[in-house]
Amino acid sequence: MPPSLNFIAVALLAELHGRMGYFPTCVRLRPVAGSTPPRFEVAELLPLNEVREAARRRR
Repeated sequence: MPPSLNFIAVALLAELHGRMGYFPTCVRLRPVAGSTPPRFEVAELLPLNEVREAARRRR
């Protein structure tokens, strides 16, 4: 289940997959400690298509 029941994000991913033929890589951000104004840095890249392919190999 997506965080905060954010179903529009799931619908957007489904739309992108339908148009592109693969899932995009998502970028997870985290706040930079002690920064004013608040800034964010890249915490992780989530290769959704690779996650999907790995799951399909396990079934």
